[in-house]
Amino acid sequence: MIEIYGVSAAVAEGGHQAIALMKDEKFKMVFLDLDMPGMNGVDTLRALKEINKDLVFVVVTALDGDNELFRRILEHAPISVIPKPFTIKQIGDVMEPYFELVTLPR
Repeated sequence: MIEIYGVSAAVAEGGHQAIALMKDEKFKMVFLDLDMPGMNGVDTLRALKEINKDLVFVVVTALDGDNELFRRILEHAPISVIPKPFTIKQIGDVMEPYFELVTLPR
């Protein structure tokens, strides 16, 4: 979905792989799920911020304010949250302020 907007992307299967990718490449934005096996989204965000404090985080989750992980991620604001299920337009809208080349589909 990200590449549809002309922005290159990498996919990590979990927090540990995301950390490894971050050490090898430079990223501007991270789309992050909260409920992941092995390393949850909160722990992943913390580790990624240690590598690059300027990262922009977009949390994509089906969890809500009643969930402890959701409440814990909000402590790391500013972040954007997109609820699941989401649309391609929501992805583009959140990327637009950060990438000059993002062109929203008509």
